[in-house]
Order: sequence, then C-alpha cells, then structure tokens
Amino acid sequence: MKYRIIKSLILSLVILTVFTGFQAVSQVTPTHETIIHVEKLLHVISGYEYDKSRAWLQEFQIVMQEVYLDPLAMNETEKLMLRFLQSDATLPGKQFVCKHLGTIATKNSVPVLKEMLKNESTADLAIPVLERISDPIAGKTMMNYLKKSEKKTKVAIINSLGACRYDKAVKLLAKLVYDSDPMISGSSISALGSIGTNEAAEILKTATSKLTGDVKWQVMDAWLKCADRFVKENKLADAWIIYQEVYNSDPAAFLRKAALRGMFLITTENPVDFIIKHLQINDSEILPAVISLIYELPDNSSPGRIYKETTGLSGKDQICLFTAIASTGDRSIHPVIVDAINHNDPEVRIEGLKALAKIGDSADVLFLAEKASTLRGMERDHARESLYTLAGPDIDKTILFAIEGADPEIKVELIKSIGERNISSAVDLLIKLSGNSDPAVRVESIEALGKIATPDNLSDIIRILINVQSERERKIAETAIYSVMLKMPDGSHKSKDLIAILPTMNDPLTLNSIIAILGEIGDNRDYPVLKEYLKSEYPEIQLAAIRALSKWPDATPKEDLKAIAETTDDIRKHMLALRGYVQVVVVDENFTEDQKYAEIRNAFNIASGNDEQKIVLSGLGKVISLEALKFAISLMDKSELVHETEAAIMNIAYDLSWNYPRETREELNKVLQITKSEDLQREIEELLKTIDK
Repeated sequence: MKYRIIKSLILSLVILTVFTGFQAVSQVTPTHETIIHVEKLLHVISGYEYDKSRAWLQEFQIVMQEVYLDPLAMNETEKLMLRFLQSDATLPGKQFVCKHLGTIATKNSVPVLKEMLKNESTADLAIPVLERISDPIAGKTMMNYLKKSEKKTKVAIINSLGACRYDKAVKLLAKLVYDSDPMISGSSISALGSIGTNEAAEILKTATSKLTGDVKWQVMDAWLKCADRFVKENKLADAWIIYQEVYNSDPAAFLRKAALRGMFLITTENPVDFIIKHLQINDSEILPAVISLIYELPDNSSPGRIYKETTGLSGKDQICLFTAIASTGDRSIHPVIVDAINHNDPEVRIEGLKALAKIGDSADVLFLAEKASTLRGMERDHARESLYTLAGPDIDKTILFAIEGADPEIKVELIKSIGERNISSAVDLLIKLSGNSDPAVRVESIEALGKIATPDNLSDIIRILINVQSERERKIAETAIYSVMLKMPDGSHKSKDLIAILPTMNDPLTLNSIIAILGEIGDNRDYPVLKEYLKSEYPEIQLAAIRALSKWPDATPKEDLKAIAETTDDIRKHMLALRGYVQVVVVDENFTEDQKYAEIRNAFNIASGNDEQKIVLSGLGKVISLEALKFAISLMDKSELVHETEAAIMNIAYDLSWNYPRETREELNKVLQITKSEDLQREIEELLKTIDK
C-alpha cells in the first residue's frame, strides 16, 4: 500500500513537471517572436530621420501592444531599447524610442539614462523617462544631477521632480525658489506645489511673505495645489487654513476664486448658506465664481432659496443666478423663468428659454410651441430646443394630444418636436397629417416620418411620395424614404419595394424620385434595372439615371458613365456622366491609387474645355499618388485652371507626405520654383515644416 502511494506521488510529480514545461514553452515561443519583431523594427528605426518615411510606425505600435501584455517581453524589450540608446542610432530615432521606453522602464534603465543626462542633446530625452520610473532611484538620479546641469536641463529636471512628486527634493527646491533666473524659480515653485507635502506647503507659505508681484501670485497658486492635495489625503483642516489665508490676503482674482471654491467643497457649513453669504458681499470681481458654485451643489440642496434671499444683483448677474439654479432642476423659480421669457430684453428672454428646458414640465409644452411659432432667429431656435429637450413622463403624450386642436403654426412646431424627440408612437398620426390641407403641416409631417418611421412603414411613405402636392414635399419624401431604408439590416435588399413598383410608374416625376433614391442606396442588385433607364426615350429620365449612377458607392457604373461621356452629343449628359465617372472612381475603396490615377487621366482626356477639366482636377486631388502629384504640377502652366490645380497639388501633397515625405518634399520644391502665388508658397512652406518634424 505504501509502495503504491509513493508510486502515485512520483507519477503526479512527473505529470506536473511535463505540464509546467509545456506552459513554459508555449509562453517562450510567442515572447521570442515578439522580441525578434521588436529587434528588427529597432534596426529600421536606428536610421530614422525627420524627413524619412514612417511606414514602420503602425507596425511598431502593434508589436508594442503585444509587449505590454507579456511581462517577459517587456523586460527584454527594455534591454533592447537601452542598447539602442547606447548605439550610434540617430537622435530622432532615440527620441522615438525614449517615448516608448517610458511606458515600460524600470530601475534597470536608470544607469543608461543617467549617462544620457551628461549630454544636453540627450538629457531632454532621458528626463521624461526617469520621471515615469516609480522607483526612488530615478528621482534621486535627477536630483543629484540638478546642480551640474545647464539651465535648460535644470528646468526640465525640476519639472519632472514635481511631476513624479519626489519629496526628497523639497529642501533643494526650497533654495531654488529664490533663484535669480525666473524660469528656475518658477519651475521650482510649481514643483513644490505638485509635490504637495506639509513641508512643501510650509516653504511656500514662507515664500508668500518674502516675494512680491506676479511671483507671489505664482507661489500662492502652488500653495493652493498643496491644499488640493491635502483634500485628496483627507487633511481637511490643513487645506482649509491654506484656502482661507489665500482668500483673505486679497490676491489676484483667479487665486481668490480658486480659494473660494476650495473652501466651498470642504466647508462644514450648509453649502446653500455659504453661497448666500458670499453673494451678499456683492463683490463684482468674484460674483460669477460664487454663482458658479451652484452647479456643484449636492442633490436636494433647495437652491431656489438662494434667489429669494439674494438682493441687489444687476440684471446680468440675476440672469446668471437663475440660469445656475435652473440647472439643478429646482422648480421653485419657475415663475421667475416665465417672467424672464416675457422680458423686453432679448438676452434675458433667451436665457429664460434655456432655463425652462431644465425645469419645465408638460404644462410648458404649448407655451414653448407658441413661442417657437412666433419668435424669430436665435430666440426661436432656443424655444424649439427647449421643447425638444423637456424632460418628464408626460411630455410626449402632451405633445400628441395638443396637435389636434392647435393652430397650424403651433401644430407645425409640435410636429417638428415629434421628430426631434423621436416619439415613435406618432407614426400613424404623421401619416394622417401628411394629407393635411395646410402645406407646412404636410411638409413637417413627412420630414418627421423620415426620422421616426421604421421599415414596416415604408409602403406608407412610398404612397405619400406618389401623392405629393409640391416639389418641396417630393424632395422631403425622397429623403424620408432613404432614411427609413437605411434602418434596414445590412446586407438586406433595402430597395426591393421600390424596384417592385418601378414598372407601374407612369408619372415621370415620381419615376425620377425613385431612380434618385436607388442611386443613394447604391445596391448592385439594382444596377441592371437602373442601367436600362439610360436608354429611356425621355431625356429627363436618362439624366436622372446618370445622376443616380454617379452617386454609386463603388466603380460599378464606371464603364457606362465613361461611354456616355465619350459618345453623347448632349452637353448636359456629357457633363453629368464625366462628373459621375470621376466620382465613382475616387470613392471605390477596392481601387488602388494607381488605378484611380489611370482612370482620372483618361477622364482628363475625355474632358472638353476648362469647366470639365476643373471637374476632373477636383477628383485628381483625392488620389494619393506620386504620379497624380506630378501630373497636377505639370498643369500649372494652364492659367485657366490655376486655382483648381493648386488645390489638387496641396490636397495630394498633404496625404502623400505621411508615407512619402522625401518624394513629396522634392515635388513641392519644384512647385516653389514655378509658382508666383504667395498663398500657395505659404501653404507649401507650412507643409514642409510639418514634414521636417
């Protein structure tokens, strides 16, 4: 029995060892592949210069995501990056690597980074990495090198000591607060505020009594940062002392406002009473800051009491006050808001309308709809926006109930709100209203249907299209049908209902509308049907088909449009087909840039006259190809096309410069030698600066 137990234990240990080994192998293999990948990319980056291609950038970002998920890979990548920094790699390459080293660096990076501090050109690269290393040795390294460094590096180190809150540096920074160089003094003051210990706070308090002018305000600002830190650490009594001392010392307005807010957030006093007390001081300099505290009141604070107990405010300050109170949802100031909406000052009326959106309820629906129907400009916009955003369980029901008996102008505003509020239960009502005797009611009803109707209602909206009474209604019905069709599942034949009724369409205008919608949808299953209408005996139907195919989402209609552009004698068809040919080529994501360029060159050859060549140039500007850029430059001698040519050159160059900076620079320098346009010269010089970064 004992022998069997021992044998079983040995077997279990063997299985466990094999399994652990398997796990280790499965871990090492992907890690090893990741490290090899990183090493290869670092080799490429070692020769990087600002004007060279960054085609490797996306690949590097992807492999770093793998590194972050693998502790072993992070450790090995750190070693590779440190070796890279000790190599003869270019400075731009080292700068790039340091940015990524900062995300994984440990104390093992400190010796290499310490050496980099000795050279001012690399010190700027090392300091941000040291700042992100949590081990105290990083802060100590920066502090020890502070005295030896030049001004630029010294300021950077001071800033980093503050950013990483290295409290061992407080005494050294205390001496630098009084440095004669304002940059060193200012960065030291700011760093002490960021460190935010009691010792740092005491140093800053002392400095407030010794320094004057703007530097004193800078010290107080840092001192307030210490108070903010104390609040986070729940040292509220220490924070209160600082806030109060700064507030009472008559500092610059921005400091007084910050101190006031600090006191408000930690006061033991009722926060509403705190606000009322400071409003009654009626200090115009900080009054807006006091009012803004209302936005930070806790729930159930009853801020309406603030308005009732505060007197003597100017009209503008009263607007700010009721706006702030309304934002809390306190309905006790509803009468005040209504009075403001009826005020003789437009600014007061607008603020009242905005405030009502926050505290209004179903009883305000008709009031806002009436205001929207009678006001103009910004006031009407705000009345509508308030109606659209009113909150409450009965708002939508009230809107629907009010439509029946409302005057046409108010009815229109209520119908608008149905679409904006997405009241889906109103579909049947809108279908009924689309046949109303009032044209404005019909238009708004059709437009709202496009927003709230579902594919189940498509046949109803098609019937509305067939029976429209004006061209405006027709266009809105087309948009509504298109919007509803977009709500159908991806991959479904969204336009099948339209295709089904096409043979029954005898009205040319309705047929044009359906063809236009089919073009917007751009389903290749519909293409053979649309193509037939290119042969229609009616010229307007042919033009509608050309327009529809010109909106196609890919190059399927390319050959048909090109054939029309090449062969037709009809100027309108020729122009529309050429424009469509260019459009479908440039939008096709399956075409390479070289393929697009070849088609655009062909379109340029088909184009007759300057106007048509301008159309082609607009498409050329969307082709990201070196050949396209060269072709655009070759057209600069055509004075009739100068504006379109210059636009195409810059559009291509902007996009091309990301992957081909050197080649783009060469071509743009050629343009600089040719052009006399100062605007184009400025644009090119700005782009060249960007390429050089």
